[in-house]
Amino acid sequence: WVGSNDEGVQKIIPASEENPSSTQYYTTQNGLPNNSIRAFAEDRHHNIWIGTSSGIVYITPEGKFKTPKINGTEHQNLVLVSLLFKDTSDKIWMATSSFKGLYTLDEDTFNPVTMLDDFGDYIVSGMGQDSNGDIWIGLSEKGLVKFSNGKITKVESGTYLDNTPTYEVYGDKSGTIW
Repeated sequence: WVGSNDEGVQKIIPASEENPSSTQYYTTQNGLPNNSIRAFAEDRHHNIWIGTSSGIVYITPEGKFKTPKINGTEHQNLVLVSLLFKDTSDKIWMATSSFKGLYTLDEDTFNPVTMLDDFGDYIVSGMGQDSNGDIWIGLSEKGLVKFSNGKITKVESGTYLDNTPTYEVYGDKSGTIW
């Protein structure tokens, strides 16, 4: 799956013994809310989630487009998806360009994550998960937080990390966070 800034999505299907490689194109002409692609994720049902600069859709394994509901916003087409993340429990997280724009998927609806409200107006700049299953969330200039066992903890390192945007978080198999 390849997303572009203005040309939509290309699904590149590798060659096999029976079939040559092929490409399928998806644009606003056949189901995307916008051709500016920002993020992808795949859930356990093999739906491909596509975040765009005007909302989110998913494509079923049968090729049908579905649009989930987003609670807390009246107009999905005004939602600029900046990040999609699937954790190890198969929960889909969506971050948007709006303040307090972090959502998790429940059934077919994205609901706002309110556990970060104490941090004021934040913008999610990155997410990752460590080998213990803890979720690490970059809150732009507000630093980095860790979600573990139902609690949020601000990471205080005494370094620039405390107030610098974190764009990527990676937990390796040994438990080290990068």
